[in-house]
Amino acid sequence: MAQGKVDAVVVGADRVVANGDTANKIGTYSHAVAAKHHNIPFFIAAPTTTLDAYLAVGDQIEIEQRPAEEITHFKGQRVVVQGIKVWNPCFDVTPGTLIEGIITEKGVVPRDAGTGRHQVAKFIAAQQQQQVNGHAEAANSSNGCSKSNNSSSVLALDAAGVVSFLASRPDLAARVGPAGSESSWTVKEVGDGNINFVYIVMGPSGGVCLKQALPFVRCVGEDWPLSQDRCRIEAEALQLGHGLCSLHVPEVYLYDPSSSIIVMELLAPPNVILRHAIVKGAIYPLVGRHVGNFLAATLFHTSLLSLNTHQVRDMVIKFTNPDLCALTEQVIFTDPYYPAPLNRWTRPQLDKAAADLQADAAAKVAVSNLKQKFCQNAEVLIHGDLHTGSIMVSILGNQVGPCRETVLALQPNSCLTLATCCCNGLYGGYVGCVH
Repeated sequence: MAQGKVDAVVVGADRVVANGDTANKIGTYSHAVAAKHHNIPFFIAAPTTTLDAYLAVGDQIEIEQRPAEEITHFKGQRVVVQGIKVWNPCFDVTPGTLIEGIITEKGVVPRDAGTGRHQVAKFIAAQQQQQVNGHAEAANSSNGCSKSNNSSSVLALDAAGVVSFLASRPDLAARVGPAGSESSWTVKEVGDGNINFVYIVMGPSGGVCLKQALPFVRCVGEDWPLSQDRCRIEAEALQLGHGLCSLHVPEVYLYDPSSSIIVMELLAPPNVILRHAIVKGAIYPLVGRHVGNFLAATLFHTSLLSLNTHQVRDMVIKFTNPDLCALTEQVIFTDPYYPAPLNRWTRPQLDKAAADLQADAAAKVAVSNLKQKFCQNAEVLIHGDLHTGSIMVSILGNQVGPCRETVLALQPNSCLTLATCCCNGLYGGYVGCVH
């Protein structure tokens, strides 16, 4: 920079708030300051999924702390004195005043002519209003489902867009609050993955859960595409599951294929995620019975024990999810058994165990047989990723017996037809690991 050899600086972003303040990896702020000092334009290039007009300024961004062991340890061994304090934030926040422009796949975020502030909220609202206008007149089908297209033009909603989407549909809005109460609604994004957005919307009349499955990985953008049809698969599988086991599967209120959105029953407190409850030592005596009821109802009624061969073949076509099947095939049946780039384990404590597994020829043969069954044995419709993070539980008073409030199996991440034992094995394995 000092030698005049840099024309511009372009970095990515993890989150951009309403005034243009940007959270990104540590060091972004220092680059912006250096660029400003040398009169070099500093740009943010990020997908619209990183824009968050719900937060006004960067000070409102919650900056998580990374593990202290990243600083105090090397290869599992402590390299600093015991008791030293560590400050290890994940991100820093660059003020919007240091940013020349914010570039997205939908265009450049405009700036106010007078103040020069980035108008993130205005940019998002313009994009979302175009989308909402296109859907406002769409009639809901009797079952809420229809075929999806795989367009990559779907715009990720933020909190304001979620309110607009629901408010334009009176039947959904009524579940949250009466007409005109939209300003009192609260919207919280609770998705903890890199693919989908999950919003909890609460208002005077109650609440709903809205999930948007983007046709790409949300933290990367359209350069990493995913099939939008997975949202259709999830919606129809949930509806089928609710029909077979309404006590333990939430109701789907709407599936909008053009926006890749599912609006469904909200499992409000005191419902909690089972994994969190187990970690805290809570005991839910009916969980095993209710999970068993859910599995029995869905596995039996989607098998040849209940259906004819034509119905089973139709389900194979309808519910197979190639993208997420491939993910399971990779991370469960392939990567652990050789030095795959994405493998992680606790070093050095588990180095020998990992090496022994990757050198175990008999284990590789056995897992290859299991992978073949996973890929070829289409038997029943399963959840696909039934684990303790996919189930919510609650206990109301001393209620026992068939009560819906005790456990509800949640959104199937990858529904497909395959061997019955896979669903049972995944759930049992996850419960064992959490304990």
